[in-house]
Amino acid sequence: MRRITVFAGGYGSGKTEVAINYALGLLPGDVQLVDLDVVTPYFRLRDVRKKLAARSLQVLAGPASELPVLPAGLAAVLGGTGRVVVDVGGDAVGARVLASVADSLPAGSYTSYLVVNPYRPFALTVEGILASFAQIQEALRVRVDGLVVNSHLGAVTTAGTVLRGYRLVLEAARRLALPIVAVAVSAALAPQVPADQVGGKVWVLELFLTMPWEM
Repeated sequence: MRRITVFAGGYGSGKTEVAINYALGLLPGDVQLVDLDVVTPYFRLRDVRKKLAARSLQVLAGPASELPVLPAGLAAVLGGTGRVVVDVGGDAVGARVLASVADSLPAGSYTSYLVVNPYRPFALTVEGILASFAQIQEALRVRVDGLVVNSHLGAVTTAGTVLRGYRLVLEAARRLALPIVAVAVSAALAPQVPADQVGGKVWVLELFLTMPWEM
């Protein structure tokens, strides 16, 4: 298992929830969750830092500003010895933030995943997923090792939503010659999703983030 795990994805992909849950799964131990999402206006790790700290998960995030400011101490964390989970900005612009510090990633130290929600406008088709992948991959300046499927429509998500989305992303993964490493499903919905119909790779998500109008 490599020391640094990067989760990237388009707006609404759910990559931040995936990153949080993945990091929590690495506890106990020396784990840092790094917020490099300087693009998305709503789902930011710094907004749930206290809640995660109560679970002994530390979050490294920039100051509370709408400006794209990198967290202080980022280079030291990336070059350190503990486990690091990185949440990268929601589109090609955000991905360039990681590219700006790519030289701080020691060779062979990281694994990078693209989180795909096939119900977002830019990912409704296989061709859309491939185009989004190409855009983010070019901006990242690090290789993408696999896909995480996070098929959801918010509160109206069903098991059928998950299964249909998985089949779409499976075809995109085949054309990219990349593995689907996980299918993310909320804890409430997970019992309704047969693991054998999604490659046996279910990641059960505890949800931490809400939109402002849901608060």
